[in-house]
Amino acid sequence: MEETTIEQFARACCNNNIYLVELFLEQLTIQEINHKLEPDHVTALHYATYFGHQEIISLLLDHGASSTIRMKDGRTPLDLAETQEIQNLFKTKTDNRNFEQFMIMKNTKKNIHLRTYLFLCYNIAYFPQAVCKHKQL
Repeated sequence: MEETTIEQFARACCNNNIYLVELFLEQLTIQEINHKLEPDHVTALHYATYFGHQEIISLLLDHGASSTIRMKDGRTPLDLAETQEIQNLFKTKTDNRNFEQFMIMKNTKKNIHLRTYLFLCYNIAYFPQAVCKHKQL
């Protein structure tokens, strides 16, 4: 039986083939990157972590690989990290990702407030009776 693209991707992560992993990451969706392979529900990040491939782990986390997906036995990729260096890599990458998501959300909220403010200013300036029906301007 021929390997699927996701199986080939996972094998490239196992074999520390950085070139192939980078090629796959350009094409795969986040759902495919985080796909659980049967029978143990292992992801590419589980494999890379198990084999201690730091650069692959870094690439996967940078491209949205989830560090919280559990195998059938309940272990996450971080649980498979045998060295402090790899554990620190997970912490650094996930902290950075959380900060980036926070900043995106914060900027989105600012943009919504700014758009609402501009919308109100425009409507008050050009349609004062519609905005302030109770008061003649």
